[in-house]
Amino acid sequence: MYSNYLLNREEYGKARFHMGLRACVLVVAALLCCVAIVHGEMLFMLLALLLLALGTRYAVEWRRVRKSQPATLTGETLNLCNADGGWHKIPLERIRGAKSYLMLFAARGYPTWSYHSAFLEITLTDGSVVCTLAKGDPFASPPGEDAVEEIMAAVRIKRNSNAGSAARERDV
Repeated sequence: MYSNYLLNREEYGKARFHMGLRACVLVVAALLCCVAIVHGEMLFMLLALLLLALGTRYAVEWRRVRKSQPATLTGETLNLCNADGGWHKIPLERIRGAKSYLMLFAARGYPTWSYHSAFLEITLTDGSVVCTLAKGDPFASPPGEDAVEEIMAAVRIKRNSNAGSAARERDV
């Protein structure tokens, strides 16, 4: 079983690239707004406040993307790609829960809204948290719901198979 919802290394790179483009657009819009305000266009003050709010949201999302890693889900492990290109394998039994958050700026492309991303926090049994991005619908509640369901279903299947094998060993 391989994940259809988690972002692999290539899609993760696309999301970071498009976030960079969106940062450039926000900076250019802010500069144009500042120039208009300096020339006496006070109507642009409202636009400046909107850009400030968008910039704050962008900073939060950029911080989330920077601490996340590309991931794949196999039948036995959750594989996270390290910065050096290696893989960190987390056994599914160590996953306690998963939570997703809406990402406004982390889309994987421009053509449609279907290229949207969600931020996932995966909590392990020892209390540590690993983060990744997942494919998500911007109008879904919660965002990335399919990825969360997929991860938790894989964890349940793995735990049930381990419990079944432990019960068979006790019977023998």
